[in-house]
Amino acid sequence: MQPEPSCGSEPSAGARHPDEASDVIEATGNAVPPLTSRALLVADPGPLARELEAALGGGGWGVDWCSRADEAVSLSEPAAHTLAMVVIDDSPRARGELVRALREMPGGESLLILGVGRAFPSNSVGTLVDDWVILPLRRGELNLRLRLAAGQIIQRQVAPFRPSPPADSEPAPQSEALATEPEEAPSARPLPSVRSLGQTLRTLLRGWIGAIERAAAPPASPSPAAVATPSAAEPSAAEPAAATAGASPVHELTISSGDFRAIDPSVSGAPDGLWDWDLVTHTVTLSPELQALRGFTAEEVVTTEEDFFALVHPHDRDGLKDAVAAHLEHRSPHFESEHRIQLADGGFGWMLSRGIAFRDAFGQAVRMVGSQSGLNRRTGIDPITGMLNRAYFLVRLARAMEASHVPGNPQFAVLFFNLDRFKNVNYTLGHRVGDQLLAAVAGRLRDCLRGLGEPLAPWALGAHLSADEFAILLERIVSPSDAITVAKAVQECLRAPFAIEGQELFVTTCIGIATSERPYARPEDLVRDADAAAHQARSQGRSTHAVFQESMHDDAERLLRLETDLRRGVQRNEFRVYYQPIVLLSQGTVAGFEALVRWQHPSGRLIMPADFIPLAEEIGLITDIDRWVLNEVCRQLRVWETQFRRRPPLTVAVNFSGIEFQKPEITMEIDRALRAHGVWGRNLKIEITESVIMEHARYAADILAHLRALDIRLSIDDFGTGYSSLSYLRRFEIDLLKIDKSFVGRMDTDQDSEEIVRTIVTLAKNLGKEVVAEGVERRRQLDQLKALGCRFGQGYLFSRPVEPRAATALLADEASGNRLFRA
Repeated sequence: MQPEPSCGSEPSAGARHPDEASDVIEATGNAVPPLTSRALLVADPGPLARELEAALGGGGWGVDWCSRADEAVSLSEPAAHTLAMVVIDDSPRARGELVRALREMPGGESLLILGVGRAFPSNSVGTLVDDWVILPLRRGELNLRLRLAAGQIIQRQVAPFRPSPPADSEPAPQSEALATEPEEAPSARPLPSVRSLGQTLRTLLRGWIGAIERAAAPPASPSPAAVATPSAAEPSAAEPAAATAGASPVHELTISSGDFRAIDPSVSGAPDGLWDWDLVTHTVTLSPELQALRGFTAEEVVTTEEDFFALVHPHDRDGLKDAVAAHLEHRSPHFESEHRIQLADGGFGWMLSRGIAFRDAFGQAVRMVGSQSGLNRRTGIDPITGMLNRAYFLVRLARAMEASHVPGNPQFAVLFFNLDRFKNVNYTLGHRVGDQLLAAVAGRLRDCLRGLGEPLAPWALGAHLSADEFAILLERIVSPSDAITVAKAVQECLRAPFAIEGQELFVTTCIGIATSERPYARPEDLVRDADAAAHQARSQGRSTHAVFQESMHDDAERLLRLETDLRRGVQRNEFRVYYQPIVLLSQGTVAGFEALVRWQHPSGRLIMPADFIPLAEEIGLITDIDRWVLNEVCRQLRVWETQFRRRPPLTVAVNFSGIEFQKPEITMEIDRALRAHGVWGRNLKIEITESVIMEHARYAADILAHLRALDIRLSIDDFGTGYSSLSYLRRFEIDLLKIDKSFVGRMDTDQDSEEIVRTIVTLAKNLGKEVVAEGVERRRQLDQLKALGCRFGQGYLFSRPVEPRAATALLADEASGNRLFRA
């Protein structure tokens, strides 16, 4: 047949015609059909078609090239091909029909079809192809796929044949059935002995490789002796026949180093190694290169299946077994897994394992062959968590983005989160404990993703981006609700405490979600939007999640501008301390002040703490702000002490962030500030929240004891809104409780709030603690507090927070005999 202009039938360089293939004799002496090696390439003209054709030709295949489906079917009808390589991306619908047509034509079931595309095929096409190559082509992958394809073709040619019994034995009934009913379907034929199948595969593989090498060599006229005498490189029929009659193990797949190179010649001199897993005898053969990769002597090793899995890191073992099972059970076209393997020095190294199963005539896997490469040299693995790092995560995300551009491919999503208050762990327990916590979180995250089940688990990929930041790529989702399901599962798996070096550490996180519904040009943009969604979730409370929306861009930009301005504000000392009086209710006099920081923005706005303190804690500026406030308060106290000489002495309460309070050096910083400005410790009060004490009780006890040694009074802020555990009031030396304004502000209109205030005042009296009621705004509230026996109050009824000059004026008026209110 004369080929059409869109078809090419000239073989590539190094290819050969099937008629030139040498006959191979099976181990038992039965003749096996010649190994045909023609391939049909279906692709539109262009660089990709040329690259694929060159790879086929270089692998010893004769190539017939077509770009149209009808021509491809007409070329293949004579069943002249054993391999069809179809580029689906060029014309997805037409190529899908082509794959079906190839399968339905006579002999189509034995045709090995290798699909090429930018994403895995749809279910309808995916069930008809034998293997799949993802674009863009990666170095060496196409050659490995072709070698594995060759092995499958050999297996298919061998599967229908059963070895003849020894000459002195009686023929089995199955053999007679084969002789009298040759037209019977392969599935009904008896299964060849596993031993002879292994020998046949080995012999065919060697013979096929040798035939290709001879075809590529310069032509030479063989001598009659050379034709008549079996080559030393190829075993004679008598050798395996003798082995069959011997008493050696049932399934002997002895693969030498040379055999490994025959399967993958790129191994020689490369960092990759090969493995051969006999699923019948449960033995695994490791190539010399693989042994060298793990730091052992470069020699071939045969180990048991159990011992091989024992070398896998315990955290990765289940994931590896799941990946193997998915391929053996036909749920994935090939096996691929990233896991840690124990090395010669006792440590663990990350490996990328890939492979494919060989099956018998009944579809039962009897053998897996694959490669293993050191992942650290080729991808980014975070050394602390063992997860993918930011760089490699972005590579995988870019692939998912590229695949999503193909019409009909599923959506994907990115989940981003960090660990709330993780800096506190580093500050109080040290970075070593912090690293152990990150590793423990990563372990739970892997277990969580593995436990998602079908269809999410196979497409979920976790990564440790930096510090306490983690991300998850869901490569296939049906809708954003799938991502929300995973977010909830992650938060649930992190709920239980982590036991690290005798400490129970609790982890909460807010998760942001960004999906492929919006068009993205770069993977970094998707991570950025997921981060913005996480910030939005954080504003809604702990352990929340949010899906990115366009309006969050404005919030993210505003937050970025605020961060830039805040950094400049710290450098330029743009903060101001305001003072709100704490009043002795029985006399209407000023007993002290609470120091409240404000940010005098260059635009003229006075920014309240709630609008910048959380950001300052997140970006690490809270330490500078807290210490500036402390020194400013000590300086002002010294001024007031010199000017008024009050008895009892005036006190000022300073709020400390939880992050700052948990630093071991906090007591030294406070002592240094007191000494620098000549202020007594009794003039200073430190206010902290219940949450800070209860989350780090062990270290809080030491810090509070040191502060007491400096004669500094200690106050619990917002009492009644946190843990409200009575045990810490007895355990820690607390001087004063501040009733939260949410109770005081409603006590004149809500009976329950009044009862809560009454209970706290009574509790404080019984424990010998002072009480300050915050948020007093109405005279009736003042009268109720006095009736309950509350000694101190604070609120707008007495004064708003004022600048130092106005606070000085209040003290001066009081020194002249005036009062804030008539008691």
